Parts: sequence; C-alpha cells; structure tokens
Amino acid sequence: MTKKIKLKTHKQYGFTLVEVMVAMVIFSVGLLGLAGLQSLGMTNNQTAFNRTIAMQQAYNMSDRIRNNIAGVNATSYDALDTSTPALATNCIMAACLPAALAAFDHFEWNTNNDVLLPEGKGSVTLIARTPLATQLRICVMWNELKVAGAADPDCANPAGYDPTSEYKFYTLIVDI
Repeated sequence: MTKKIKLKTHKQYGFTLVEVMVAMVIFSVGLLGLAGLQSLGMTNNQTAFNRTIAMQQAYNMSDRIRNNIAGVNATSYDALDTSTPALATNCIMAACLPAALAAFDHFEWNTNNDVLLPEGKGSVTLIARTPLATQLRICVMWNELKVAGAADPDCANPAGYDPTSEYKFYTLIVDI
C-alpha cells in the first residue's frame, strides 16, 4: 500500500516581473555607458582632426617660407603675428616683390587658419639667424575647448601652458 503525501506549495507571483525590471535597469546602464563612449570617441576624433589640420597648416607655411628665400633673407617672415593683415596685393594674379609675397602669405595663411580651425590663427617668429641658416618657429593655435577670452599660448615655452585658459597649439621649428 502506498501512501500519498500531499505537500503544501506556495505559489509566488510577480517574481518574473522583478527579474525583468532588474534586467532593464542593467541594460539601460549599459546603453548609457555605450552612449558616453560614443560621445567621447567623437570628441577625440574632432581633437585629432584639429591637430591634423594644424600640422598641415604649419607645414603649409613652411612651404610658403621656403618658396620665398629672398623674403626670408629680407626678414619679412621674422615676426608674423596672429592677426590677419589686410590684403594689399594678390600675388596669385600679379608678380610680387619678396616682402609683398610674405604679406600675402601671412594674409592667406591666417585666413585659412580661421576657416579650417575653431578661432584658428598662427604666428611665425625668428629663433636664430646666422650667415648660413635661419631658424623660425611656426605656431598654429585654435580654441578647441571654446574657452571665452582664451589667451594666446607662449609657443616658445610649452612648459607654462594652461589648457583650460589658452588656445591649443602646434609648433613647428623650421631651418631655412
């Protein structure tokens, strides 16, 4: 003879709903993390793009300087500041003397810096001049962080650079 024993079982209701809600919270946090990574990736991509443009612009000016050795010898490139000068002569349409070509290069270069980079500008300064060579510092600056009233950095002294209040910059030293 077999005896059947009846066990009392208690059914639980709603446990699956709690599991689904916990899974949704975990999934949502994961998606927020992925969105943050995507945003950071886009920001870093823009930073790399700006640095690439700055490097290209610095090499553009070094090519312009090498193309006008007479202007280098006449000290026309020794102190080009970050302003964009008024265009006096369009050296593409007419022949120019070395000093006028240097002024045209300065105008066209800083105009392109402003178009290609956020608040972009550049400067060229003399480092050293000997009878055999001239050494110039080309500095391209841009306001990557969109800091209101950002200051021009000291391109000659990168150790004192403050990225929270100054323009980002790329420096190229050129021996002519």
